Amino acid sequence: MHSRAEDAKRHRTGGLLCKALPLILVVLLVVTALPGSARAQEAGETVLSNDHVTIIIQQDGQPPEGEDAATPPPGKDSKKQAGGGEGILATVGSLLMKYLPPVVGALALLIASWVISGWVGRLACRSLVKAKVEQTLAGFLGNVIRWGLLVLGLITCLSVFKVQTTSFAAVIGAAGLAIGLALQGSLANLAAGVMLLIFRPFKVGDAVVIGGQLGKVADIELFNTMIDTFDNRRIVLPNKNVFGETIENLTFHDTRRVDIAVGVEYSADLDKTREVLTEAAANVPGRLDNPAPQIILLSLGDSSVDWQVRVWANTDDYWVVWDAATKVVKASLDKAGLGIPFPQMDVHLDPPASS
Repeated sequence: MHSRAEDAKRHRTGGLLCKALPLILVVLLVVTALPGSARAQEAGETVLSNDHVTIIIQQDGQPPEGEDAATPPPGKDSKKQAGGGEGILATVGSLLMKYLPPVVGALALLIASWVISGWVGRLACRSLVKAKVEQTLAGFLGNVIRWGLLVLGLITCLSVFKVQTTSFAAVIGAAGLAIGLALQGSLANLAAGVMLLIFRPFKVGDAVVIGGQLGKVADIELFNTMIDTFDNRRIVLPNKNVFGETIENLTFHDTRRVDIAVGVEYSADLDKTREVLTEAAANVPGRLDNPAPQIILLSLGDSSVDWQVRVWANTDDYWVVWDAATKVVKASLDKAGLGIPFPQMDVHLDPPASS
């Protein structure tokens, strides 16, 4: 509805311009022609004009004299005025015949460019959205196409009036260079935003780690990327920083592996510990059967034998399965009588040396 209302408004504006332009042109031409005709009438001359060539004829057949010449007889005033009026009409008619068709054509071309560019821009935007391009990028490319067609139409209109467009191209190039230097930071963000929307390393709603910031993507704009942290803080990152950093997408895949690290005392039997942990992994609620759980002996630590229990879960259930796996592993080790040591430090105090 909104686009239809804008189109209707544009059509009405174009119609008013079409109606008003001939009237304005006629008024300007009449005002321009009046001073010369008045001077001709005061000097007693008849003005005839054809295609910008004005012929001044003295009423008494003599060459035109200076402004101090004798005033013509009163009886010839009406003829002089009639001749001046005919000269004005001839001048106006000649100018209208020469310039009105190109002006009307150029105006019609501008209106057509406005309408066609808007229609093509909207069509391109809808086509890009159907091709699964991000809405922000689709709208941006649609506007680029629209304004490109408008500029092309304007240049075509200038060529109708024999205007050399090469000078305009040089001016536009210089202006573009100046604007690029002044807005190089913003343009870098814009270019990075376009690249993010094209390659889509993440989308709105993904949990990501960018530049050390962990959160959920709230919005991807052309200049900035919005991230909401899990404690409900909004972080705004410039796109050039986002595109130049390592991006870790935590929710890109449908499944994730849950790794639970656990340390067992050195006195525990390794085979028994593996058996207990394997049974615990099989009893984790919410885990996936494929891939199967894994029990890995990682290392021999300073105070414990370090193991890792690995189970797979759906990405949406990651933290639920993490919590359940930690609980089941702890309960199974306690039930089997296998202790989980904590780091210890032995402090030995030597007696003071005897004097």
